[in-house]
Amino acid sequence: APRLLVNIGTDGRVRNINVAALEVSGLEDEELARGEHFWSLFIEPSERDGMIARFHALAPDYPPGEYENTFTNARGEQRTIYWRAAPVKDAAGRVVSIVSGGLDISDRRKRELELERERDATTTALESIPSIAVVLDRTGTIRDRDIDNPRVGANRAFRQACGWRDHELGGRAFADLSVEDDDGRAAAAIAIAADGGASEEVESELRAADGSVRAFLWSAVP
Repeated sequence: APRLLVNIGTDGRVRNINVAALEVSGLEDEELARGEHFWSLFIEPSERDGMIARFHALAPDYPPGEYENTFTNARGEQRTIYWRAAPVKDAAGRVVSIVSGGLDISDRRKRELELERERDATTTALESIPSIAVVLDRTGTIRDRDIDNPRVGANRAFRQACGWRDHELGGRAFADLSVEDDDGRAAAAIAIAADGGASEEVESELRAADGSVRAFLWSAVP
């Protein structure tokens, strides 16, 4: 099977393991894995005590469950696995072992981390540049920023120029800040970027927090 399969005894020790799971563990020989505690093969040392406590807390029923974890295997490779576990019962209904099936999502997690780093770097750059920058969604709404999503919506230069604060901008349509857009140039520029293109420069008068008007020359890019 291409997915990981591990049969675990109620003592937490590996009874059987398929080729895919053995490869992820970093071991070469199945016999080296058999008899080892599951957490010794697939859980980071710093997380093992918590894993052991959770495992014993599930006894004696060991109900089905799922989780995701990242660990360093015997070859020194970092792997991220999505696990789903279910109990195996005998004829009397007693749990005799647990089957844990896993999906190696290491590459996907690596791409997610790379994207997070790229976004963090972009946020840092946007906050530090002297030019104004406002990040919109495809509908032209200024992206909200909070503790869970700290990435830039309107950058520091824009906030200082117009006097708006984060909570006053997030979730607001960029068009609402425009004093007028009778010819629709601003809306058209945003639509071009939403479709993957780069707009021509647009001159707009934007309303500041104190009611004054500031003129900006800007363009929209995806």
